[in-house]
Amino acid sequence: LAAVLAKEEANDDTAGVWTNLSYILGEGDDNGQEIRQADLDKATVVLERSIKANPQNQRTSYLLAIMYQRKGNYPAAENLLRTAIRCHPSSPAPHLRLGMLLKEHGSYQEALKEFHFVERLRPHYLPVVFYTGMTLKDIGKCGKAVQYLNRFLKDKRVNQYPKKKQSAIAAIEICGGDRPGRQRRARQR
Repeated sequence: LAAVLAKEEANDDTAGVWTNLSYILGEGDDNGQEIRQADLDKATVVLERSIKANPQNQRTSYLLAIMYQRKGNYPAAENLLRTAIRCHPSSPAPHLRLGMLLKEHGSYQEALKEFHFVERLRPHYLPVVFYTGMTLKDIGKCGKAVQYLNRFLKDKRVNQYPKKKQSAIAAIEICGGDRPGRQRRARQR
């Protein structure tokens, strides 16, 4: 009975963090909101306690991975995301977040695998179209990058992501624009 109650309490705690922070912490960095360090620390403690009580909770793993990523603890974030994927392999959220983490650390091919997985599940999900295009640009595949980024920019929902929109426009320009034959390899970093 104590274990069941602890799990329920952990789920309630996670639900509270999710309600308060998921919009700010989600993949969309375009919401213009910042999270205070004190709130980040408090939420991390709550989620760490919750994950101990219920290690299979995907939402807890996902949110805690975001917290660790924001704090710079990338190995812990990656470990939690891979655990969430093992527990719930067909859920797109941890795959997208893992792809973002891998891209951020230069593991472009692995990131693309995660993005393509999400794209198969949700082909019209704009953030995955954006991240796939940006990753392709980063590895110098400008032709494909421009295709993805133009697809992102032409969608009527693009204005929900103003920072991503500006980044996509800049990436297309770096790749030589969207006119066939003008695309060149992106400069390697």
